[in-house]
This record gives sequence, structure tokens and C-alpha cells, in this order.
Amino acid sequence: MSMHEIEDLVEESVRMVLATDRSQDQKVATIGELYLVQEWFDTGDTTGRLTDELRAIGYVDAEKPRHTALLRLAGDVMHEADAAGRVDIVQGWLALALRAITELELTDQIPKTFEGMLAEGDGSRIRAIALKSGLHSRWRKEFFMRVPSWSSTKTLFPPLDPERLERRFILRFLSDAKSEEAKIGADYRAEKARIEGLSDLPLFTLPERVIKRAPLVYLGFESLQQWRRFVFADSMEAPARDGARLFVVIEHSNDLNLLTFEVRVQSGLLLSWQGKQDGSRIADTHFRLNAAMLVPEEELDQDEGYHSFGGWPFKLNQSAKILDSRLAAILSHWKHLDRVRTFHHTPLSALLAKESPESMELRRRDLRGQYGFFLNDIELLFAYACLEWDTAGRPDTLIAKIEDELRFVADLYPLKPVWEEGLVFLREKPWFPPTTENFPYKRLEIPGPSRV
Repeated sequence: MSMHEIEDLVEESVRMVLATDRSQDQKVATIGELYLVQEWFDTGDTTGRLTDELRAIGYVDAEKPRHTALLRLAGDVMHEADAAGRVDIVQGWLALALRAITELELTDQIPKTFEGMLAEGDGSRIRAIALKSGLHSRWRKEFFMRVPSWSSTKTLFPPLDPERLERRFILRFLSDAKSEEAKIGADYRAEKARIEGLSDLPLFTLPERVIKRAPLVYLGFESLQQWRRFVFADSMEAPARDGARLFVVIEHSNDLNLLTFEVRVQSGLLLSWQGKQDGSRIADTHFRLNAAMLVPEEELDQDEGYHSFGGWPFKLNQSAKILDSRLAAILSHWKHLDRVRTFHHTPLSALLAKESPESMELRRRDLRGQYGFFLNDIELLFAYACLEWDTAGRPDTLIAKIEDELRFVADLYPLKPVWEEGLVFLREKPWFPPTTENFPYKRLEIPGPSRV
């Protein structure tokens, strides 16, 4: 669904720029940046609303910009709109900038650090204009969209997350009208110092404590928002083409104060179909299970350290003694991983060859719950198509089946565009998609049109 509020804001901003006494080249450059920002969102091409005006300044034939600095552009537009008495445009660009920084994966479009934002000065311009007009809480029915409050935004950016620290404080600076700039800066420096000191906490000795208790090797550390992930495997080597490697991921959530235990499986066959020789990151695995789901309910009931949220409570700053206690409880359930290991000891190609795609789909959910298996029917069909490439030639029937099934996948499902693009490769050689999503798609009752 198109974001009409952003389309309308950009249109009014373009009209405002057209009415200034800037040179035509300056107008073309600024308007190009305005439409570029619009394209970041779920919007349509709205240049047709101003075709005559844009043609008159030479915009239609001009080269379009590929990059813009969001805060500089927003600050310039807000300054000009403030001078023109267009408080609706001022408020709209404050809201748009906050939404873009919160919702989009921006890189060089915004400052890399909080201190960099302060040095550039654009964030300070935006904050000053917004505070002068009381726009953080002001609302009129003619405004384009609401300004996200800091109280709601901060829940999306948990503290002590090194990957999101800078974005968290850029957002706070722009949206927290209740705190003084000096207070925000002091809080930033304090939190940055705490993050730098995290490596001294007992939690980060977890890898050495685990490998003393289980037949695992440590592959590395990954973080995702408030999750800190310690990644282990039963072998340092990648699996053979018909083999599998068991991954164990122990995660700590700073938000939930919880340790969780996840099992993942890396298939050598799927790796080869993905064109990979090796891979030691979570994204390089193919099947997953919450290890607690493998443990009988009565055994979990007897585990005094287990919490019904699905993990073992542990605060970031708790002691090594408590960490040892939690790890002992987690790894006391190790024996239940044997059935996963046994199942995946059978070559995946043999498992698939025993059954048709249709009969395997009937069992897929059960296999996924017991041992870790394909998350959805699309992944399973890609696997069968790759297997047919290996054994019989181009899998035209299966490719057509995938193309038809994709009509039942909502466009918002993150991997749908990847699957659609992957069909192009699958027509030429075995190609298996990434398995980076943790949730299945909900099948549409009414299929959409084919886009392949």
C-alpha cells in the first residue's frame, strides 16, 4: 500500500522549492534529492503531478541523483519551510527523517556516529527548528504524519547494543525534546564506555566454559540488536557434500535477561547448491530448532533454572558462578540432540530421493519440528529442483511449480524477491536460496499474479 503521506509531503516540498528564487540548476538538484528520498519508501512515481512545472526547469531530462545526505536535506527543507511559515512541511520532514532512520537500513545517507552528526551540524539545525515550534508533540489535522515519540522509538533500540548505539543516540537527539543536549551527550558517552567494558564481564567467557562441558568447537560471536550470539559446532570443518554439521547457538538477550539454546544444521549438499565451499556463520546454516523443544516437558519442569519464556535467566552483569550454573543446566539436556544428529547423518539427497515432492511436503512440518528441516514448501521445491538438475537434467516441471506457488506468497515476505530472482538462475543450473528467515510465510487464500 503506497505511503500517500510521504508522497504528499514531497509534492508540497517540491512546490515550495519551485516557488523560490533559486537557479534552475539548484532547483533541479534539490528536487531530485526530494524524489530520491521518496523512493526509499513504499511509494509510487508522483512526478506526473507536476509534469509541466518540472519540464519547465529542465528536470525531466536532467540526470537524477543517486545519493543524498538525509539530515542535510531535511535541515535545508525545514529551514526554508520555517521561513515560509509552512509548519506542516517542517513537521513532516522531522517525522520523515525519524521514520527513515528508524525503519530503513541507511548507511552513508546518515552520519556514521552520533558525534559525527554533532560535528556536521545538520542534526542540531533540525532539533533547534523542531524545539522552536514545539513539533515533537504538536499535531494538526493538516499535518502529513505524526512525529514518532522517543518513548516509543527507544523500545526498538535496546541499550548496550554496540551495532545500534550510534543510531539510537542520533534518534534520541532528534526526538527527545525533554532532555537537554548536554544530558543526551553525557548519556551517550556513558553508554559507549559501558559497551567498551562488556568484554570484561563473565558472559564473554562463555565460549571457554561451553567447550569444557560439551564436544564443541567455538566458531565465533555475532550480534543482532539486543541478542549476543555465541556460535559453536561439532566440527571446525565444513561438512562433506553428503554430510551435515551441527551448530549450537547460545544467545543472550539483554532485553529479556535470558540465555537461550538453539540447534542449527548445515547441509553440505545445500551449501554446494548455494555455491559455497564453507561457512561458519549462522546465515550459512539451513535448518533450526529451539533446543528446549527437543527436551521432554517433564524434564524441563524439573530444571529449576528454566524459565517458561523459553530460556535460562541471566543478567548481563551477573557473576561467573551464576553463568556456570546456567550453562550446566542448559547442557544437561545435551543428550536430546542425538536424534537430530542421527537424522541428519542420512545424506539429504537420499532422504529427498525416497519420496516425491508432494509426499515429502506432507511430512515436512513434522520433520521440521522433530529434527530441523525445510522451513516452507518453496525451499523444499528448490531442493527437489536442484536434485533433479544433479540426476536428470533441467527441472522444468518443478520450476513451473515454484513459479505457480510463489503467487501464494505475500509480496512483503522478505525472501519472495530472492526466490523470484533465483528462478532465473535455477533455469541454468542448481541454485538454492538463502535460509535467513526464521518464520514461515502465511499462504494467501487468493493468489496474486505471477511476476516471474
